[in-house]
This record gives sequence, C-alpha cells and structure tokens, in this order.
Amino acid sequence: MRKVLFFLSILTSFLAIGQGEYGSGWRLEVRDEAGLPIPATSVYLNDSLAGATDDEGAISFVFNSGGPVLVRLEASGYTTTEFYFERIPFGLATGITMQKSGVLGDVVVIGTRARQSPDLAPISIDVVKPYLITERVQSDIEETVKQASGVHVSDGSVNIRSGSGWSYGAGSRVLVLLDEMPLISPDAGQAQWSLLPTEAVQSMEVLKGAASSLYGTSAMNGIINVSTLDPTREPHTDIRMYQGFYDSPRRSELKWWNGIRGWTGTQFNHTMRTGDDKEYGWVIAGQAEHNGGYQYDVPDHRGRLLGKFTYFDPDNPEWSYSLTSMGLWSSNGDALLWNGYDEAYIPLDSQATRTTGFDFIVDPEVRYANANESHTIRGRFMVINNNAESETTSYYNASRMGFLEYLYQFSFDALSISAGLNGQFGRSNSEVFEGLHTLNGQAAFLQADYDFKWVTLTGGIRYESTQLDNTRWSRPVLRFGANGGTKSTRFRASYGEGFRFPTMAEVYTRTNVGALQVFPNQGLNPESGWSAEVGMRQLFALGAVKGYVDLAAFWMRYDNMMEFSFGKWGEGSADPIQDFGFRSINIGSTEVPGIELSAAFEIGVGESGKLTTVGGVTWMEPRPLDPDFVYATHPGLFPSSPDQELSYTSTSSNPESGILKYRYQWLGKFDAQYEQSWWMVGFSVRYNDFMQNIDGIFLDPLFSQLIPGVEEARLNNAQGDWIVDARIRANVSESTSVSFVVSNLTNLEYYPRPALVGPMRSFALQLRYKI
Repeated sequence: MRKVLFFLSILTSFLAIGQGEYGSGWRLEVRDEAGLPIPATSVYLNDSLAGATDDEGAISFVFNSGGPVLVRLEASGYTTTEFYFERIPFGLATGITMQKSGVLGDVVVIGTRARQSPDLAPISIDVVKPYLITERVQSDIEETVKQASGVHVSDGSVNIRSGSGWSYGAGSRVLVLLDEMPLISPDAGQAQWSLLPTEAVQSMEVLKGAASSLYGTSAMNGIINVSTLDPTREPHTDIRMYQGFYDSPRRSELKWWNGIRGWTGTQFNHTMRTGDDKEYGWVIAGQAEHNGGYQYDVPDHRGRLLGKFTYFDPDNPEWSYSLTSMGLWSSNGDALLWNGYDEAYIPLDSQATRTTGFDFIVDPEVRYANANESHTIRGRFMVINNNAESETTSYYNASRMGFLEYLYQFSFDALSISAGLNGQFGRSNSEVFEGLHTLNGQAAFLQADYDFKWVTLTGGIRYESTQLDNTRWSRPVLRFGANGGTKSTRFRASYGEGFRFPTMAEVYTRTNVGALQVFPNQGLNPESGWSAEVGMRQLFALGAVKGYVDLAAFWMRYDNMMEFSFGKWGEGSADPIQDFGFRSINIGSTEVPGIELSAAFEIGVGESGKLTTVGGVTWMEPRPLDPDFVYATHPGLFPSSPDQELSYTSTSSNPESGILKYRYQWLGKFDAQYEQSWWMVGFSVRYNDFMQNIDGIFLDPLFSQLIPGVEEARLNNAQGDWIVDARIRANVSESTSVSFVVSNLTNLEYYPRPALVGPMRSFALQLRYKI
C-alpha cells in the first residue's frame, strides 16, 4: 500500500511540475473505499497535528515553501495511512483513499460540534445506519428512529429515555436537526418529519441527554441529527421503486375497507463531482409516494425534491460554498382519536382532518478552513403552508422560520474550541393560534475540549434569549463532560443543563377535535432541567468480529415541566361540556433515573458473508418528585361544586404506579441482518412494556361516552408489545436487487397511546437499481 501511495505522490508531483504553476494552497480530500468522504480525519504533517478534515472529507493548507512533507492520516474505523511528498502539489486537489480497520467506522458531530468517533464522545450517541432505511423499505425517518435504543415515537412526538410523554402535537424536548440546523416548526415546535429526505440520508445520529448548551431550546431530552448525502467524486445513482399493501387486521370487525389498500412510491438520488479539480459538487434526490392509508379517510400523499450544490475554489481551496434547497408537496389526513374499540381505524365521528400544503427550505453555507481553524456561516429559511379542513374546523396556517449561525472552530495541539452566535426568527398566522404571532431568539455559545492523552475534558456554556410576541425569556446553561480510557475500553461522564421555552401552539391554541376541546395558556412558563450520565463502552476487534458493548446509567431532572392536562379551562359555553378540555400547564418537578445496555457487532462469515447486529435494552423510572403537588385548580362542573385541585395523584389513571403519564419503563430494540454474495435476510424487534399511567379522564364513565373504548383496549393489552419486522433481498445483478419486507409480522394489535391503534401487518416489494 505504501508503494502505491508513494508512486501516486511522485506522479502527482510530476504533474504539478509539468504544469509549472505553484500557489500557496493545497487541498487534500480523504475518501473511503466507496468514494464517500471521511470527515474528522486527523491530518499530521511531519508528525505534527495540522487539523482535521471537514464535512466533505477535505482539508486545505497554506505553505510558505514547497516541501518535502510526510503526511499521516488517522480516522476512527480506518487504517492509519502515511505517504511522502518531495514537493507539495500546490493548486491541485489530491485525493487519498483509506481502508476500514477492525472497529466500526462511525463518525458523529452533535456531541461536541466537531467530527469525532462516538466512542470518544462524553455522552451517549447512537449512529443509526442508513441501511435501516433502504433495506426495510421505509419512506419516513420517523419509522427508522423508532429502531434506536431508548427512543419512542408516537404521533410525531419523539422522546428519549422517557423524557417526555404524549404532547398532543405541540412542543418537543428532542431537537431534530437536518445538516446540523433545526428542523422544528416555529409555531408548534414539532419536528418536521416529512422534510427529512429518506432518499438522501448519509448518516443519522441520536444524542441522549440535555444538549441545550450547544443547540438551545428543545434540546432538553436529546438531539436527532440527519445528514444529507455529499457529492461523490465519481457519479453514483440509486433508484428505489416500491409497492406495498395492508393485510386485514387480526380482529375482522376492525377492517373497514373492501379490496386492497396500499401504497406505491419511488425514491432516487444522484451524486457526483465535476470540473478539472472536481470543484463542483452535485446532489439531486427525490421521493413520490401515493399512500391510501390504513385508517379511514387518512391518506398520505407526497412529492419531495432536494438539490445540493457545493463548490471550492481551486486557487483558494480554504474557501468552500454550498447551497441546499428542498420542496415538499403533501396531501394527508390526521385522526387524533378513534371512534371506538371495534372501530379503531375509523376517526372519531368519522371526522379526519385533511391537510394539503407546500413546504420548502433553502440552506446556504460559506466556510473558510485552514489547518488549525475554520469559520462557518450557514442559514436556513423554512416556509410551511398548510390548509387543514375537517367537519368542525377549517383553517390556514402559514409559518416562516429564518435561522442564521456563525460557527468558529479552532484546534491547536491538545485544545479544541467551538464558539458561535446564532439567531432565529419565526412568524405564524393561523386561526388555530388566534391570529399572527412572532418569535425571535438570539444565542451565544462556547465549548472547549482538552485532550490530556488519557482523558479528554469538555466544558461549555450558552446564553439564549427568546421572545414570543411581547414576552421574553432568557437564561444561561452549562455543560461538562469527560471521556477517557484505553483504545478498546472507554469511560465517560457528563452533566448538561437544558431548557425549553413555550411554543406558540402551547400558549395560543384554541381548537377542537370533535367534542374534545383544546385551550390556550398565556401564563405558561419555561421549563428547565439537567441530565447526568456515566457510561462505559468496550470495543472489540477480534478476527472477523468487531463492535462494542455499551453500558450507561443516567439521571434526568425537569423543573416546571410542561404537559397537557385535562380540566375545566373554559367558561360560558352553551354546553357546559365544551368548557372542559386539555391545555398545556406547568406540572412541577419530575425526574427519570435509568440504565441502558446497548451493543453493535459486525461479524465476517466465510469469504463473503457478514452478520450485522445492533440493539439495546433501556430501563427507566419516570416519576414526579411530589405526587400531591397541586399545580392548578379549576371550577367544578356545576356552580355549587367545589373547585377541583389538579395534581399527579388526582389526574392519573394509576397514581399508585408512581410512573409519569404516557411513559414506558422498559424499551427493547434489536436488528440483525445477514448478507452473502447475492442475498440478504434480516429482522427487527421492538418491545415496550405496558403504559401504566395515562390521564384518568380517559377512563371516566362520562368521558368514555365521548371517546369510547380506551379502558377496554387497555384491559386487553396489559402485557406490553413485541413488534417484529422481517426482510429478504436478492441481488439480480451487480446493479439490481429485489427486496420483500413484512412489517408487524405477527399482525399484533397494539396501542401507542389512548384512542389510537398501530398499523396492522403490511407487505412491501422493492426494486432497487444502483450504478
């Protein structure tokens, strides 16, 4: 290998001499065997650390002389590579290929804002492999995230390690990022899952724990970051066409349709670089799907198109530029509540909310990077336009969000610094929020990492201020962490503070779903808290076996926690029942201790076989600090009735459990896939125990007349859920494959939350073409 690299270096030097052109800049591009960039590669010049490669696997240098120089490349998961240049080929981009080594070659960015191996992060970070999207024939990132250890998603609301419950579609304690920038709606504060392009995912990271010091509000419970594809040096095309249909439910009375219901769709992406120095990068990707849906009058049709353009100046390779844009057209339905236990796939009163919309984002970025520092300016402009209609409501929602960030990163010897400023502006005009509202925020942050060889210490601080209309909140947060040990055994510890400001939806929403009312709360206060963790990761690289086992103990604490609660929040309605409903209120202090065990392995079998497994088990105990704390009161049902005091004890269906509402205590995830030369077989398993506690009002005999069947469903599903998916693939040729996937293999009837049943068994067939 050294001889080959030496020959390439001599050849490149001769080409440079032949051109007779010399400048002060040299750009080095590091790729893996598939031609994909390797970010966070440590680059040493003459045995001195010169810096690390950026998102595109590139690094630029400025020299006063032309050589000689010895270059050494080190990247987690790859074999250390050295090569020697007698003369530096100024003005040229030099491409180097690194080979994978015996440990998993995952790279993450959300732990410290700098590219690093998750093994070296001071906090738990899982990497969700893209094959969990493509091999399982999935068109929603939301479904893929469910396979991550300790993560639960219901109705678009995601929580990590039981850090939150069912939020009725408003607010999130988990910040969802696309290419390291927020993808949260400015009005409801919810993740925009449909804007995450399953057809263009390069990597997906899940950080578990508070990360507000780096990313701000909504990062109290963790972060999910999805990175889109980067341009490749050689053209690469991937086309996937799929067709699926729903099986009959296990109980025949639940089937409301005749004939076949299903979905069909196409996903594609194309990546390449052009130009004499491959300075122009291109990515185009898209999805079109027509899904009739398994619930009555709840379809999901969409069309999405993404384009990315990147450029670096060969004469000034320190500078790079990119522009990403994406548009989404959608027409879908939503059913918040069912019509009953025996009509679980039919919305309440057969009334679903139908929404059509066109959303788009535009992301520009400018970056300057040399051997020791980088300056990045990036932004996002997001537009969300939705027109929603049902039998009882009709409204138009127009939201705008602008985000701008400056990020400075510096590394010298053992010290690395990330610092920056960002600002955000949001605007929403909707009848549901009773008019026009604006949101603006500003933040400054600083984080430093120092490598003492045996341990790396991390410290950070952030100050953020947010204003919603005429109300302003602000606060600082801190973060500390450590990661140390040997190359194969890593120990970590972290402490991070978090906060979340109220969203427009939580403060201003006034609407109804059938007879169910939702009320605003303009007196809502921000919530804050912290999370702490200690963990150990044991890495393995024994012959054909490589991977890790990870054990973490964590503790999360929240003050002024915001949750929706049922009560008499209205007054003066002609029908007294319409004065009752849900609204977001502060319920006091809570905590979540727990333990998580996870593992991932790749095992070589014979000459061409490979077994890949990933999974984990999480135990949590989400509980109130004071179950009898009265966090609100409301008048009784009749004028002569006493005021009702609301507390955990008085509003819970099972206060004796001591578990917060809409949480699980146990989550289990496992996925295994075996590949041979021309075929693959795999399966996934997800487990959750019984949801012990919900709002007690759902089991009230009077309320059950409005929303029937919740108690019956809970009595028939008190053992928890085991959801199994299976898949097979056959490679017809080097470029073509056919896959068959069965989701919910056992056709389990399960209930992610009250008055909602999960999808029945389904089948999907996929034809994939790659060149």
